[in-house]
Amino acid sequence: MAGMARTRIAEERKAWRKNKPFGFHARPETGNDGAINLMKWKCHIPGKTKTDWEGGYFPLTIEFSEDYPSKPPKDLLNDPNPNSPAQSDAYMLFTQKPAEYKRRVRAQTSAHPPPA
Repeated sequence: MAGMARTRIAEERKAWRKNKPFGFHARPETGNDGAINLMKWKCHIPGKTKTDWEGGYFPLTIEFSEDYPSKPPKDLLNDPNPNSPAQSDAYMLFTQKPAEYKRRVRAQTSAHPPPA
């Protein structure tokens, strides 16, 4: 199974390099010895246009399991779900103080400019 996950990720990496979405950056982690770890990626994703996140580039790390693609990594950034809060402070602001939530989102956006 492990070989299957790495083979699949290597194929997807080739496709990504040929046709990646504009503004997205993703690279497998490189160890101190120069070896590439296809199971762990460093990425930057752009904030969605026409939202308070627009203009920011947010870092994230994607870790693939040996069960990939049967068990894909999770994406928690697209649409917040107030019925299942992942972070209690953000949840409280999002549901009870939306103006303060938006102010903090814009501050995060300013703090994460496009990568150099």
